[in-house]
This record gives sequence, C-alpha cells and structure tokens, in this order.
Amino acid sequence: MNATMTAGLRGGDPEKAWLKILSGYRKPVVSRSLYELAVTLIPFVVLWAAAWAAIHFNYWIGLILVLPAAGFLLRLFMLQHDCGHGSLFARRRWDDWTGRALGVLTLTPYDYWRRAHAEHHASAGNLDERGVGDITTLTVAEYRALTPRGKLGYRLYRHPLVMFGVGPAFLFLIKQRLPFGMMRSGALPWISTMATNAVVAALAVLLVWAVGIVPFLLIHLPIVLLAGSAGVWLFYVQHQFEDTHWSRPPEWAFPHAAMHGASHYDLPRPLRWMTGNIGMHHVHHLSSRVPFYRLPEVLRDYPELADIGRISLRESLGCVKLVLWDEAAQRLISLREAEEGIYQRAPSADPAHINQKDIIMDKLQEFAASANGDRWLLEKDAASGKSFVLHKANLPSGGHETRTPVETFLAREPFTPERDALLALLGTDGKPEASGERDDEKTPSLKLAEEYLRLGGRRRAKVDDNIVSTRKWEDEPAEAEAFWKENIETMDDKQRQEVEVHLPSMSDD
Repeated sequence: MNATMTAGLRGGDPEKAWLKILSGYRKPVVSRSLYELAVTLIPFVVLWAAAWAAIHFNYWIGLILVLPAAGFLLRLFMLQHDCGHGSLFARRRWDDWTGRALGVLTLTPYDYWRRAHAEHHASAGNLDERGVGDITTLTVAEYRALTPRGKLGYRLYRHPLVMFGVGPAFLFLIKQRLPFGMMRSGALPWISTMATNAVVAALAVLLVWAVGIVPFLLIHLPIVLLAGSAGVWLFYVQHQFEDTHWSRPPEWAFPHAAMHGASHYDLPRPLRWMTGNIGMHHVHHLSSRVPFYRLPEVLRDYPELADIGRISLRESLGCVKLVLWDEAAQRLISLREAEEGIYQRAPSADPAHINQKDIIMDKLQEFAASANGDRWLLEKDAASGKSFVLHKANLPSGGHETRTPVETFLAREPFTPERDALLALLGTDGKPEASGERDDEKTPSLKLAEEYLRLGGRRRAKVDDNIVSTRKWEDEPAEAEAFWKENIETMDDKQRQEVEVHLPSMSDD
C-alpha cells in the first residue's frame, strides 16, 4: 500500500525520510489517551485493594494479585514515559502534571527522569556520550584495560541477579530519591526529587494508617520490585542485543543510531498491551513524539520496519550474556568470547578495520567486485557459526577490510548492487544458506514467497548477471495467480526481486 512512498526511501538518506513519514503519526487522540490512562490506573487501584482485602480476611492466596498489579504499575510507567516525550496529550502542561502524578506511583521523579531520558535519546548509540540514562556498556578494549578489581566490578554489575534484581530495587527505592548526576544542574532536579519524595511519603503514611504497615509492605513492596525488574529488563533488551548499533562521531548520526540501535522486541499481544508497545523501540527512538498506541499503526502501514532489529521473546533471553561492544565486529559479544580471544585482532586506529588472519573463517565466497578493484565476499565464522560480508577495499584506497553481519548488510540503505548480488547468491537454491528458519524469524518477502508456493505457484527464479527475474512454464492454480498479482506484482522492482530470490531456481527443476 505504501510501495510508492517507501521506494523513495532508497534514494537518499532513508532514516531522515522515515522521520518525515513518522511525523504524520505524532498527533495523539486526547480521548484515546484518557481512555488508556483510565484502563490502566483503575485496574491497578482495584487489584491493590483486592490484595489488601484478601490479606484482611486471611485469604493469603490473594497475594498473587500483586503480579497483575505490578503489570499495571509497569504500564503506568509507560504512560509517564509518553508524558515525558510530550506525546500522550501533546499539551505540555497536561503531560507534565500527569507525568508528575504518575511519578508518585512509580517512585520516579518526573522532571529529573525526563531530563536524563532526553539525554539518553539524544546520545543513544554514541560511544563518546555514554553514562546518562543508559546501561553502562564497555567496549572490548576498555574491559581489557581494566584492573582485575575493575573487571570483577563490571562482571558483578552485569550479572543477571544484580542487573534485574538488586539493581532495580536500588534504582527505584534509593537512587531516585536524590538527583544523582544532576546535583549541580540547577534547582529543577532537586525540586522534582524532593517534591516526589514528600508526596510518596505522605501517601505511604496514609496507606499505613488505613491498612497497617505489614499489609502495606506485603502488597506494595513486591509490586514495586516486580514492576521495576520488568522495566529494567525491557530497557535492557531494547538496546542490548547482538546487532545493535554503536559508533563514534563523525560516523555516529542520530537517525541511523535511533533506527538500528534500538530493537523491535516482538512480544505476544497481551504483553505488547501491558508494556505500552514499548517493544517497538526503534520506531519510538526515531520519532519519540508518536503516542505509544499509534506505534502498531506505523508497523501496520510500513511492515518493512518490523524486521529491523527484530528479536522474539525467546531470542531475548540470549541477550543477557552480551555485555561488551566489539568495535571491529560491530556487535555485542559475551565475556567468554572476549576472554577466550575468539575475536582477537591486532590494534587498529580504524575501529571498522578487521585483520582477516585474526578471525578463523571458512566458506569464503566472492559475490561482487567493482571496476576500481573493491571486492565483496561472503564468509562464515567457524567459531560462532555466523555469516559476514567481507569488504576488501582496493589497494590505492588503502586496502582496508571491513566485516559486516549479513543481516546488517542486507538492511543497510540505500540499497546497492552489491546487496542485490548477495541476495542473488543466497537465493540461487531458493533459500538462504541457514535453513531451518523459524516462522517468527522470516522476512515479509520470504513469507510472501512461501505462501505463493503453498498455493501451488509455478514461477521459477532466473538469475542472469545477478539480475533476478521469473519464468512461468506452465499454468498454475487460480489462487496462486491471484495471490501473485495482488500481493507481489504490485510491488516496485526492488521489493519484488526480494520475493523472487526465495523462489526455486530454474536449475532446480
């Protein structure tokens, strides 16, 4: 439906083009915002009261209600988050006072948090601007330069029990009671934290007076800790995934870092609702003024965005071990990889430069070459099993070698002839080299090709000089023909070829 518009993204600066497109989704619907606030706040209050009633009448099993209550408290924080971006009502006074009120429930001083969070958005993915509103992430070189005590401290900080257990408790119960990091940044951070503390204390005293200190602690403390741990987990997965983006100026650019340095955490629908669609984080970072309830609308209208930085719930569990940024491989790696030297390489002034001999690779295959002598090769890392594109620059330009994960190379825009050549190489047998792909990992183009073939489609791919086309030698079922004409034939050439490379090749027949 948006083929014409998205085709224009492939010419110039695609991320900036997306900024223009997403600006059309920034206007909130006030009635919808009020509705979302009501269906989150009211159930939270009801669940809290029901948990107290269960304790009061000795139905201790009722304490299980703290679990959904924690979910709704987490969602209240997501609403506060939208207030901080001015996207819940798009009226600064409404957003600010709603955010301040919600901050009492979430134990998060709104104005103090909003300033730190704005710095996070402005510098996400910038290796030279780490440390404010983010999770501390070291490069491999920085970790290796630490003393043994420093390495132990970083290991402890990154341990799951600390990161998702002790850490959230410290953050919400202690750290946010004072404006750490902004103590000399004017009066506002102090007013924000102290005013929030005062109202929190008053509300706590009132509840203790009404229900008793033991029921209050048995109910509210688990709710806060569970919601805090879930919130930190979401924030972690949104940026700490293998193919995230980090770079240094002048290479760092906000639009690219926003789109590729944040994940699309593709959660099941109930979790998507409870977390306020925050998993669509790459779209949020690119245009933070889009209200959370309009993010699914963006992915519905532009499904190509759904595959950028996409990780499933199951895949996200593997992100816990990824704690160091490898500037040469351009990905997050584990401590084991760093310490065992799987990616050891000679020091280089150019962080994108990788010495080929320092990485054990196999299945090296050239797929493109330019007139000036540049070469592009597909290779597989024998240690990790991952595939990379190796670009060998021509000797007059320095002969540098850079390595890029295949997924990143294929997603990078504007699309190039080298990308088309790689698609042709991967598609010569009708599917990429890595088989056994789960359905939730398939690209939209692969899903279209599979559905067409399932309906009995007879077209076959033909590759001539890296140009993909199709041939149909026999009649095919009407359902397959109609599916092709309605869903594939209407695409622009680039999109259609991305589907065609997944068809069986003529040489397979």
